Amino acid sequence: MFFAGSFPPANRWLCMSRRSRPGFRRTRRIALSAEIICMREGTLEFQHDGVTERASAGDILFVAKGTMHGVRNVGDGPAAYFVIAIGGDTNRKQSTGI
Repeated sequence: MFFAGSFPPANRWLCMSRRSRPGFRRTRRIALSAEIICMREGTLEFQHDGVTERASAGDILFVAKGTMHGVRNVGDGPAAYFVIAIGGDTNRKQSTGI
């Protein structure tokens, strides 16, 4: 599920709902837009620019555009979170499911 829209002057945004099983790792990549990650359930290990942090339900993460980052589900159960991408290449995110 995702929602998309725009903010004047034409800054695009996209909201994606994500769920991952225990042990799942999302490949590290460079953020094509600024991202706000809102944790709903579970525990993720968040890697960004050589730093590793943990986030769990209720936590909010910010990823600046151009940041090398990745996540891994380190919990015993599923992890669920929303990713809100602002600016950058939101059309690519829609088509590739990033």
